[in-house]
Amino acid sequence: MPQAQRCRLKSFLVVALVTLLAGPFFCGWLCPFGALQDLFGRLGRLFGIKKQPMPRVLAGVLSFSRYVLLANVILLGTDFIFTLLSLDPRNNLASALQSIPLAAFGWSVIAFFAVVSVFFDRPF
Repeated sequence: MPQAQRCRLKSFLVVALVTLLAGPFFCGWLCPFGALQDLFGRLGRLFGIKKQPMPRVLAGVLSFSRYVLLANVILLGTDFIFTLLSLDPRNNLASALQSIPLAAFGWSVIAFFAVVSVFFDRPF
């Protein structure tokens, strides 16, 4: 096995081990989205908002939304990469202009989960 491949395998195993042993810590401090949820959760406690148990229906919807968002990110990311690789300036400009509503949608998803994390622990 080449040296670079061994190094990647060791790195992967270290990250996997840290994730398994310190899951919430890892997610809250290494993942920016987890850290944002923790920050808003602490702000909620600071303002005296008590955490509520999450209703099953909401937990189910939020759990399903993760996979819908993942599929969208994968599909749109691949489409954007192929557009950039086409090296057509007109097509690239059109793609950038079309992604403005997409960016607004992304920010609204982040804002939604940040606000929900004030009332519930780590909704995402």
